Amino acid sequence: MKQKTLQQQISQMESSVKNGAALPSNTDELKASLLQLRQQIKDIHSNRYSTLQAISLITGKPIGDSVLMLLPDTVEPDQNSTVERPELKQFAIQNQLFQEQSGLLHTENIPKLNAFVQGGYGRPGLNMLSDQFNWFYMAGLQLNWNLWDWHYNRRQQQSLQLDAQQLNLQKDNFLLQTNVDLAQEWSEIGSLEEDIKKDEQIVSLREKIRKTASSQLAHGVITPTEYLIQLDDETTARIQQQAHIIQLRFAQLNYQLLKSK
Repeated sequence: MKQKTLQQQISQMESSVKNGAALPSNTDELKASLLQLRQQIKDIHSNRYSTLQAISLITGKPIGDSVLMLLPDTVEPDQNSTVERPELKQFAIQNQLFQEQSGLLHTENIPKLNAFVQGGYGRPGLNMLSDQFNWFYMAGLQLNWNLWDWHYNRRQQQSLQLDAQQLNLQKDNFLLQTNVDLAQEWSEIGSLEEDIKKDEQIVSLREKIRKTASSQLAHGVITPTEYLIQLDDETTARIQQQAHIIQLRFAQLNYQLLKSK
């Protein structure tokens, strides 16, 4: 934008010089500023190429200098949606594991009652004094309860309860920190949206001032230096506007990353 504007202004000044309305030195100052701008653009392209090569090495994919680096699509964050971070699923899985372990320990601690039945046909039967073949059978109940294991299981249950409490504390701290980060990011989004609205007004005013300065320069009312100051102010305002747009896009994405899966 600035380069195009300078080129147009130089053409206008060269026409004024030919008509005797301006000094050649005025055009020279604008040309010098244009050359400096082109040097800056060249340096930016060089830095961009180095960055693309670094990205290519990291990703393992070839990236040419002509590739376009586009901003991600606009994301409208939903402040009312619930937090669905993968860490919460991990907390839930770990808590379920504690419950299953506790259930197994509880099962092992229950006294075990077994029923049995034995029968047969032989000599002697249950009557050891008889020498006749007889049918016989036996039925009964057997109770097993290991008191030593009961004490051990109780300690294990207590240990699991402590682990579960620690897990819940970690989950609560995680949610608290996440909500704090979300609140900060939401505030940043609102602030940047306000900045962008103001940027539009500033850019519009700076453009009007620069156009007025361009006309004044063509009529010899101001010097090229004064004109370049106004042009730089307009350029700075436009850069600031684009910076705020990029920052807003990243703030929106960060908000979604803090909240989503």
